Amino acid sequence: MCLPATLISALFLLNIVNPMAAAFLTRFSVVNESGEHVSITPVGAIGSAGRRTTLPLSSASFLSIPSLRDRSFPLAAGGQRRFTYDWDDIQVSELLIVPGSGPVRELVLDPAPTQGQYRKPSTNYFVIPKLANLPIAKPSVHAVLDTPSGAKRWILLIMIIVGIAAPIGVVRARARLKATL
Repeated sequence: MCLPATLISALFLLNIVNPMAAAFLTRFSVVNESGEHVSITPVGAIGSAGRRTTLPLSSASFLSIPSLRDRSFPLAAGGQRRFTYDWDDIQVSELLIVPGSGPVRELVLDPAPTQGQYRKPSTNYFVIPKLANLPIAKPSVHAVLDTPSGAKRWILLIMIIVGIAAPIGVVRARARLKATL
């Protein structure tokens, strides 16, 4: 019964070290010079229409381990945060910035994300200036915050845990059965 979950777990573990998956990982840093504590969400554009979604972040710099979190990363005034993401089939486009009070702002990271897709960003270092200098987030970009957060990732994690635990349970049960005979 647990064979499908075990196979998915094996595929996931193989993909972590897959050189093709790791080849599309890239990093960038964000520095907060706004003077305010904010929360940030990296946004990407998909397809020629440029549909906005959160970036597929990785928990590791050189391994393809999907992050369970994809939005609302706290960033203190003067702080810096690094992100690693998979740029295959998505173009980094904006950074949503949610201050403690006031409207959600956006920092445009790529003004033309649908041209020359898909490529690494031209720079890997972005600075958040004073929030008054940033535009209020466009509705299409702001809508990213309203989409469900990472439910698919949690389901995958649960399946992986079940997939790994199932064979261990079978081996232990067989060992107990063998010990009683």
